[in-house]
Amino acid sequence: MNRDELNAYIAEKEPAIVNTYRPLYHMSPRVGWMNDPNGLLFFGGKYHLYYQANPLRTRPGQMTWGHFVSEDLISYKDLGIALALPTLGENAYSGGAIEEKGDLHIFYTLHLEKHPQNVRYDGETLDGDEIYTEEENEFRKTLPREIEGKDVKEEIVYHSSSKDGSFFEKGHPVFDNDTLPPNLSQTDFRDPNPVKIGDSYYLFLGGKDLTLKQGVIIVLEGKSLDRFEYSFCIGPFYELGDMAECPSYRRIGDKDLLLVCGSNTPRRGNDFRNINCSVFLLGEIDFKKKGMKVDLIKEIDKGDSFYAPQFIAGESRPVMVGWMEMWGKRYPTSRLRHGYVGAFTIPRIISLKDGDLFQEPIPELLPYEKGYEGEGFPRHSDITLTMKVGATLAIKGDNGRLIIGNAPRGIYLDSTESNSAYQTARWTNRPYEEAKLRILLDNSSIEIFVDGGRETITSRFYIDGPLRTAFTGEVLDVQIKEIEGRKA
Repeated sequence: MNRDELNAYIAEKEPAIVNTYRPLYHMSPRVGWMNDPNGLLFFGGKYHLYYQANPLRTRPGQMTWGHFVSEDLISYKDLGIALALPTLGENAYSGGAIEEKGDLHIFYTLHLEKHPQNVRYDGETLDGDEIYTEEENEFRKTLPREIEGKDVKEEIVYHSSSKDGSFFEKGHPVFDNDTLPPNLSQTDFRDPNPVKIGDSYYLFLGGKDLTLKQGVIIVLEGKSLDRFEYSFCIGPFYELGDMAECPSYRRIGDKDLLLVCGSNTPRRGNDFRNINCSVFLLGEIDFKKKGMKVDLIKEIDKGDSFYAPQFIAGESRPVMVGWMEMWGKRYPTSRLRHGYVGAFTIPRIISLKDGDLFQEPIPELLPYEKGYEGEGFPRHSDITLTMKVGATLAIKGDNGRLIIGNAPRGIYLDSTESNSAYQTARWTNRPYEEAKLRILLDNSSIEIFVDGGRETITSRFYIDGPLRTAFTGEVLDVQIKEIEGRKA
């Protein structure tokens, strides 16, 4: 189906979508599946936030780019599909965006399946959807993986442009994969993220070192947006597993910061408990000497619903947006046939303090908040509190609960009874004698910012009815703000 046909399909199906668990102030698709943020850019006085989309079903299929637009990153419109490749087997996988001479330019991965008849592209939920426990996912990381050659698939960097960001043609390739060094995979090579530094343009891509069987970040360089050459690699690093994905670059202070994901990274202590992970890579990149000196590698979020974060290009602040889901887990709105899956995280400002990285929700959320004096917590709320060791907070509904606690080993979110994901507890890496928490609730999502955002825990929950609360131990200075769909 072409773009117009897909948008007509969305309009036809939208009235039947069940919105019981839809977030209010987190962006989510009108119809169908969404995953990675793509091409995030402030352009023409508005934020354009694209995303991996398959409107035809609530699982991945023949992937396109959906398109949100917003003036403040809170209120938004879903404009439907901006980029679609109608040829069966051609997928518009993830990438990034940049403004040049008043036009919006995107770079994406054309993922070509050579045998598309073996891939399910449309229809409803499959009975065979992959759902794994946390332990099963950890076992899956150890399984040998077949290297898929060009007889199975290709992944090619494509470039397209638009005057207003609403529609993109297929575009054209800008790099010859055959020129990659022989140790780098030509078929696992994706998610181009463009930046301009000095007189050169660079593309950061996720890649795989075939010799070492580890993930690397591949850097391409060009003097224009139409042709790039291989420049150098960053990595490999343990944290990037056997394949790096979705790199996103930004200067922060006097440092270079990359957001990047690792596939199948083995669990290490309290880190990397999902099938894939997202990390900060902080240091200094020397584009002339072609290398990176790394000061810090840190997992971005400790929850079970955070992946593929990307910086917003063209934004003066370092604002990051992630996919508020994860691979290899349960998707209740799919299983319940509600007609859509996925959401973005709250946009988060990243700051560097005393050698560590912190996250905080954008202040644009505050005008949507108002005071609250009712019982429990509103389903759309911004809560701050202080929690001493031994304290707990239970958030209870008609059919489940979440528990937030401060134990001697750290802050935790216990989602065992939340009807979501892995139904387990997730922990911070640090212990806190007295922890200040900020908790964002949005109907079916929870984001916890600990110690000013030094650590975060993001998850989803599917609990019905009013959210009642029960406290044990010392929980102090509780302040509750209700969040409305319009500015207060």
